[in-house]
Amino acid sequence: MSSPKPLPFPAPFFDVVLRGYDRPTVDALVSRAYATLLAGTFPTRTFALDPLLGLDGAEPITVQELRAASIDVVLRGYDRAQVEDILNAVEGHLAEAESRNGQQ
Repeated sequence: MSSPKPLPFPAPFFDVVLRGYDRPTVDALVSRAYATLLAGTFPTRTFALDPLLGLDGAEPITVQELRAASIDVVLRGYDRAQVEDILNAVEGHLAEAESRNGQQ
C-alpha cells in the first residue's frame, strides 16, 4: 500500500483566537477550494489530509466566489491573518487552474 501524497499547496492550520473568523464558514470555504483544486488536478484523492478537510461532497468553488465570500468575525474564531494567508494562496492556485482550463 502506498503512502498518501502530500498536498500540492499549503495544508490549513488555524489558531483559535479572540475576535477571529467564523470557523464553520472558513472550514466550508477551505474545503470547497481544496476539493476544487484536488478534483481538477488529480483524478484520485489519495491525500493525507483528505478526511480532515471534509472534501467528500464539497461543492466546487470559483475564484470569483472565493473573493466574494463574506466571513464574519466572531468572539472565538480562526486567526484572521492565518486564514487570509491560506485563502490567498488557494486563490492563486484556483486562478491558475481556471486560466489553464479557459474559465473566467
